[in-house]
Amino acid sequence: MTAISIRDRAANGALALDLVDLLRLAGPAVATTEWTCRGVDAVGDLADDLHRAADRGDIVDGRDLLRIAAGVSQVIDGEFQSVSVSSVRSWLRIRAIDSTEFVVITSDAGVLARIRAAYHDLHEFPDDDV
Repeated sequence: MTAISIRDRAANGALALDLVDLLRLAGPAVATTEWTCRGVDAVGDLADDLHRAADRGDIVDGRDLLRIAAGVSQVIDGEFQSVSVSSVRSWLRIRAIDSTEFVVITSDAGVLARIRAAYHDLHEFPDDDV
């Protein structure tokens, strides 16, 4: 597993990405994956749905997570962990940290390549350092 910290900034100084951007970048496998959410702090029209899922420990269908994330204007904190329907192992974990960075942890080479192509302020490290 590789972890990549992403800290790209927009012209206004805010983080230039959010959860929905990373989910879309991860590709179509997101929709066929179930997700858990923990420690979520977010704002936006559907932020309450995200908070509720995290607070109750719900398993969220990937299509629902994409829909909810698209209705959230900012994820401040939280951890989003996938479990493929056909596997018991998590293939992707995304952490939002204090509105300053996202950390993506995966062994999926395609996801890693798309992140490296899309963002520039990156720091990579082994998963055990996360």
